[in-house]
Formats: sequence, C-alpha cells, structure tokens
Amino acid sequence: MARRFDTRKRNNIHRKTNPVILLIAEGTNETESRYFSSFQHQHAGYTIIVLKTGHKTDPEGMLKKLEDYWVEKNLDAERGDKAFVVVDLDCSKAKAQLIDRLSKISRVGEFIVSNPCFEVWFLLHFRYSTKSFLSSSEAISELKKYIPDYQKNSDVAGIIKPNLSQAVLNAQRLVAYHCENSNKWPSNDCNPRTDVSEVILAIEKRRGPEGHSVFSS
Repeated sequence: MARRFDTRKRNNIHRKTNPVILLIAEGTNETESRYFSSFQHQHAGYTIIVLKTGHKTDPEGMLKKLEDYWVEKNLDAERGDKAFVVVDLDCSKAKAQLIDRLSKISRVGEFIVSNPCFEVWFLLHFRYSTKSFLSSSEAISELKKYIPDYQKNSDVAGIIKPNLSQAVLNAQRLVAYHCENSNKWPSNDCNPRTDVSEVILAIEKRRGPEGHSVFSS
C-alpha cells in the first residue's frame, strides 16, 4: 500500500522560492553527490539538495528517507520540486524487481537507475556503445581508458562537462536501443543503460530565465 503523506506545513519558514531538486544516492562514496552538486550555480533558478544515505543504503530505505524529507520540508511537485533516488542495478535481477516494485508505490521519488553502475553515465560522455558489462568493476575499468586516474569518490564533473550534450544523446540512444529490443526496464536485460540524463534535463528545465544552461561551458 502506498504511503499517505502529511500535507501540514512544518519547518518551512524559510522555504526557498526556487524549485528544489532533491536527490539521494546509494553507497558511502561521494561520486554521485559531487557530480550533481556541480550543477548548483549562484544564480541558478533551482536549489539542488543531495541527501546523505546514512544507514539507509538499500533502495527501500533510501526512498523512505527521501519521502520523509519531502514531507518535513513541505516540498511540492506543483511548485516544480522534483525528487530522485539514484541507484546502481549491479546486474542484479532481484534488485531490478525491488526497484520496479518501489517505483509503482512511490508518490514522490523517481528512481534513476544505472546498469551496472553510475559510471555508465560518465562513459557516455566519451562514446556510445551497446556492449554489456559483466560487473560494475568492468565498467569502471572501461572508464579508466578515458580518465586513467578515476576512482570512486573522484570529482570528474569539470573533465566531462564539455561533452554533456553528447552524453544525453547517447543515453537516449541506449534507451531507444533497448526499447527496440523489447527489453523491460529496470532489468538486467538492459545493459548498459542509465537514466541520469533525466536528472540533467530536469535541472535544465528549472534553470529560470536568467540562469545559465547546464550545457553551456
């Protein structure tokens, strides 16, 4: 059963007028947090908030924490607020089934899934390929061909930023490829694939009339 949300205003005295883009990413590394935070600019028409997972590192716990924060801060989709749960599929059929189930009952968070891992998004800045990976480690090894010193917790936003528009196009091509092959998503049949471009486009949509495009250098 879907959770019911308390609509009472609380802790909202200093509610920002800009739309909030709320994210939570799994794991203890800072790779995803640093990447998404890099899109927060002084005159942006939005506010990016990346939550710490704490002990809630599984998809269900992350969704619950995101939903609790949404209610606590009185965020509202009608005001342009948006929430994302960023997860790696890790070539796991069981995890894909769990995410699919949670996606159907969530009233707030949209799952942003990468298979096998977030690094697929980074790779798409350099090339398009439908070649599957046997593991996250294999995808990271492939990324090191382009960023030799890459490690988890690396901040690569500045390195890959010039190729952002191409990465979005490549991600969309992968989606189309798997759709043409009737591969359900989320599913391990979609390998590689990532939804991260949806976050980028959501940020771009909320930049405001005076904000800089995320695709500008």
